[in-house]
Amino acid sequence: MRAVAGNVLIEVKPRDEMVGSIVVVQDNKENYSFGVVVSVGNLCNVVGAGDQVVFPTYIGNDFKYDGKQLKVIDEKHIFAIV
Repeated sequence: MRAVAGNVLIEVKPRDEMVGSIVVVQDNKENYSFGVVVSVGNLCNVVGAGDQVVFPTYIGNDFKYDGKQLKVIDEKHIFAIV
C-alpha cells in the first residue's frame, strides 16, 4: 500500500507506548498520537518511511489493513519527527 500526493500513511502506535525518549503524559493523551510512517506520497518533502511521528489524534482517516491500525493524513499536519 502506498500513499499518494502529499499524504502520509501512518501505522498508529498505542499511546501508552514509549516512543524514542518521549513518554506520553496521561493528561495530554487526547490531543496527539504517535505512529510510524509506512509510506509517503510523491509530494512529501519532510517525512520518510520509518520515521516516528507525532500528529493530531482527530485528523485524517482511520482504517485497518492486515490487522494494523492505519491513518492517512496530510504531511502538513505532522507536529514532529521523533
